[in-house]
Amino acid sequence: MWRRAGSLLVALVSLLALAGCSPVLHGSVGLTRTGDGELAFRVVPCPGYPIREVTLEEYVQQPGDPRDRESSPPTVERQILFHWMPEEEIESTTTVPLDAEVETSLRDGQKYWAQGEGEKPTEFAWFTSADITSLQAGEILTQGADASGKETSEIFTDDEFIALAVDHCP
Repeated sequence: MWRRAGSLLVALVSLLALAGCSPVLHGSVGLTRTGDGELAFRVVPCPGYPIREVTLEEYVQQPGDPRDRESSPPTVERQILFHWMPEEEIESTTTVPLDAEVETSLRDGQKYWAQGEGEKPTEFAWFTSADITSLQAGEILTQGADASGKETSEIFTDDEFIALAVDHCP
């Protein structure tokens, strides 16, 4: 019985994925540059769903012991590079500059994750240091997808980013 229930659950999840269903997001987070060239978060909460904090994280894969994968499997270590919790929740579009040393600590080839947190999930952005090299003020780097549906980073104008974020609101 449990095996059949598990198979049905897998089939339901697969069907929802094929139908293009995704969780409702309650805000969006991207990366931009300020007029002074500083790297910053661009945060767009949905009405009624404030964002309480934003984080920039690095995920580092540790290889484990190749001779003994059973007792020493590969792991992924999460490191928070930047965390910002304002005194008041973010209820409108805002820009949050990152500490200058954060950008200088980004390593080539490493993937990073930017996300806002609130009562409900927000859109996020995966990126590498190469993705932000040519980023200009007024441009927003955020999550996108290529023609095959594979997640990629995309650059939008600020107006496009805000419009897309609002379109994702419930």
